[in-house]
Amino acid sequence: MTKQEFLLQLNRALTDLPQEEIEERLTFYSEMIDDRIEEGLSEAEVIEGIGDPQDVAAQIKADFAPNKENKEPKKGKHKWHWGPWEIVLLILAAPFILSVGSGVLGSVISVYASVWATIISLWACVAALWGVAVGGIIAGLGMIFTGAAIPGLAVIALAIFSAGFSIFMFFAAHLAGKWTVILTKKFFVWLIGKFKHRGEE
Repeated sequence: MTKQEFLLQLNRALTDLPQEEIEERLTFYSEMIDDRIEEGLSEAEVIEGIGDPQDVAAQIKADFAPNKENKEPKKGKHKWHWGPWEIVLLILAAPFILSVGSGVLGSVISVYASVWATIISLWACVAALWGVAVGGIIAGLGMIFTGAAIPGLAVIALAIFSAGFSIFMFFAAHLAGKWTVILTKKFFVWLIGKFKHRGEE
């Protein structure tokens, strides 16, 4: 068997392996055959000393399987291990962390409560404006019926203005409440996602 015949049969027998691995093995045996020939052996003797291409291929596949398993990264959950110095530092820093954390949390809650207080105030303004509008119209009609037509019309005009302004305030309060709820929901979804992500690491 010649060198080319050996390499051709070996190539066919290794078709299950990745092309990169096949080329690496063919290059290895080609150079090995050339080196043996330079040492004084004939091509046939070198091929006979290597063995049957099918047997060589079977050995290569057997060697490749465990190597492939070793190359694949092992999947598993990463567990954080606390060292003694880290535990000591955590205990010493706990009062500072708790005080700063409680301060930040209190500030966030205060801001959030202020936002909702503003929204509630907007709704209260809407209700007050509608009350002024209804009361103004009733008062204006009463003044017209009692003979004070001009003051009555002026009161009715102010009542209509209050009603129009209350519509504007209604949309402002509605949008403020809606977006506050949406942003709050997104924040909690993001926060829960962060905790889940850290738990899976």
